[in-house]
Amino acid sequence: MGEPRAYRPVPARPALAAAAAAAALATVAACGGDDDPLPLDLDAATDARPADAAPDAAPDAATGAPALALDAASYDLGPTPVLVTGETRAATLTLTNSGDAPATGLTLAASPATAELRLLSNCGAALAAQASCTILAQLDPTIAGAKTFVVTVAAAEGAGPSATVTGLAGARVRLSLSTVAVGTTTTDGRVVSAPAGLDCGLGMTACEHVFTTAAPIVLTATDDGNGTLSEWGAPDCPVTGPCTLAPTRNHTLPTTFPAPLAVTSASPAGTADQADGVALDSDLGVVLAGRRGDQALVTRLDGVAGEVVTAATFGPAPRHALAVAVAADRTIATAGVEGDDLVVASAPLDLQTEPVKHLRSGGAGRGRAICHDAMNRIYAAGDQGSRMAWGRWPAGASTPEWFVDATTPSGTALAVACDAEVLWVGGALADQTGWLGKLDAATGAVLTPTPVAGTRKVGGVATSAALGAGHVVVAGSTADTLVVRRYDEALAEVWTRTFAAAADVTPGVAIDPVTGAIYVAYVTTGGCALRKLTAAGAPVWVRSGLGAHCQAVAADGDGAVVAGWTTVGADRKYFVRKYFH
Repeated sequence: MGEPRAYRPVPARPALAAAAAAAALATVAACGGDDDPLPLDLDAATDARPADAAPDAAPDAATGAPALALDAASYDLGPTPVLVTGETRAATLTLTNSGDAPATGLTLAASPATAELRLLSNCGAALAAQASCTILAQLDPTIAGAKTFVVTVAAAEGAGPSATVTGLAGARVRLSLSTVAVGTTTTDGRVVSAPAGLDCGLGMTACEHVFTTAAPIVLTATDDGNGTLSEWGAPDCPVTGPCTLAPTRNHTLPTTFPAPLAVTSASPAGTADQADGVALDSDLGVVLAGRRGDQALVTRLDGVAGEVVTAATFGPAPRHALAVAVAADRTIATAGVEGDDLVVASAPLDLQTEPVKHLRSGGAGRGRAICHDAMNRIYAAGDQGSRMAWGRWPAGASTPEWFVDATTPSGTALAVACDAEVLWVGGALADQTGWLGKLDAATGAVLTPTPVAGTRKVGGVATSAALGAGHVVVAGSTADTLVVRRYDEALAEVWTRTFAAAADVTPGVAIDPVTGAIYVAYVTTGGCALRKLTAAGAPVWVRSGLGAHCQAVAADGDGAVVAGWTTVGADRKYFVRKYFH
């Protein structure tokens, strides 16, 4: 064998090498391979990249994602209430992005969505990776009560975390109590609340409570049996009676409890005094009409201190003043009886500057009611024989302008009220049915006679612009029941209220010209009672056991007055009590 020959490759021709490379690339492309040409240093056996070859990175490949979280699942603003309308409190929420990409398009929301919770943030529109920011959840309550909100964070990359924020809102009520002395008498008051929380009294002068429910706050005032609430000092509360406050704001109320004016006549032993009529004058005075012994009596008292300012008795014939009214020109007028005659008398306010004028109507009867109109004309009503009677006297006149008795119903007129061009008369018909008459004030003619159902008599009639034009209130009775009824301008019944009373009651009624509150004086089995109702007929309070008998009441913007008589030993004495607003 000869020596082997060494292998010597034959160099490729350039044209053939180029053609072979092109054919290989075409084959790869046809098989779905990478569009990029393969490197020339491929391993011929495996067709794989060498281990040290670096991979290509796509230019738009993701580098990470945000991860948002709050530092707590719930936040509590604390047990102390946040006061409504003015006080705020905030919880601090820390938001962290622990991801490796920024969170963008940040938004915050609270549920329920309300102005009570404000979200204040320093996070901006984006939060960088591994960064934190703070959110203030600020409570600014508009009504008392427990509050719960859900605060949620969201980003453009998707939903974020949420947490609850809780707090308590409260409405504060502050009271300052004061007592008022009338003469040597003082009284302490007490105020309690519903819901419970405020109990202010027993010598306290100030107290407060924060109410944390959304219910209305109702304050009720009581006294020691001698005084009565003067006023709440809140514009949205009634003059007296329960006071309802909204839990949407804080309240500060000065509250006064004055003692009532209370006067009993100091006549000598053996004297029979009684007050059957009462009126209030423009000088805050109280004018009583009644009887002392067998003489008619008119007494004027200071309406604040209760001292007797002046007094007069009419005689010498047996006389009795049953009703009194004070005109705008400061003239006092009384209706009553002298002997067997209906009589009307007038005098100046001081009862001293000129003699009392006796304005006889003539004929047997009694004057039981009296009033003045805006022109100071006097209207009196009563009975003549077995029929009702009423008349009108011009200011200063000694004879009536007109007097009607022959065409009136059979019975007795017990009450009268002046209302512009209309005169209201209440009484009892002969068949023991209560009666209300709407009269033409110019002539005395009956316009609308109205039987008052459910009553045997109507003892009091009152009207006031505070109730509405044409509205009238009557107080009557039947058996052992007091009946108080309000009519509208068409004499349709608005409401009726009944209360237990003594038999054969002749009640009186008066209306506060400012608030429309209604006061009724009547007799119960326990003696004289004064009851207060709202214009809507809701009972406010009742003062009872004031004396043996009463049927006279008057009211103005300063207070309400009841007058009657009581017994002191073997004597009969008049009394008067004024309850301040």
